[in-house]
Amino acid sequence: MLQCTFEAVRGSGPGGQKRNKTSNAVRLVHNPTGLVVRAEERRSQKNNRSNALERLRLAMAIQLRAPFSPSDPNDPVELRPRDPRAVAHVLDALEDTGYVIATAAERLGITTGALSRFICGNETVLDEVNRQRAILHLRSLRPR
Repeated sequence: MLQCTFEAVRGSGPGGQKRNKTSNAVRLVHNPTGLVVRAEERRSQKNNRSNALERLRLAMAIQLRAPFSPSDPNDPVELRPRDPRAVAHVLDALEDTGYVIATAAERLGITTGALSRFICGNETVLDEVNRQRAILHLRSLRPR
């Protein structure tokens, strides 16, 4: 069963004659979750498909939570802010600790500064963390 549906669509906004005649923008739907992303910043449909898939992975990492479990020492999660696996791991830890940065950092085995840099290194992640912290009446994190 296919989990995603790709749809080629025309891009919006300025761009001239080519943009108005070709369907190089991509709309990607993840059928099981209903998550939808769109990519239209590139001229080629192939590049836009790749960008849409990357955005979908990040959207899934942000939207879908799982119980936190520490990394397997044989398969450590490298904390890079653009890596959906790392984003999901960090957000699972934050969810598990009530979005308390110090406690989540301790569970992840990193410093609070490293966790803050990770969160602030991706604007989408920062927005989600601040949204969750606001719900819990915690102070927002500020980008550095």
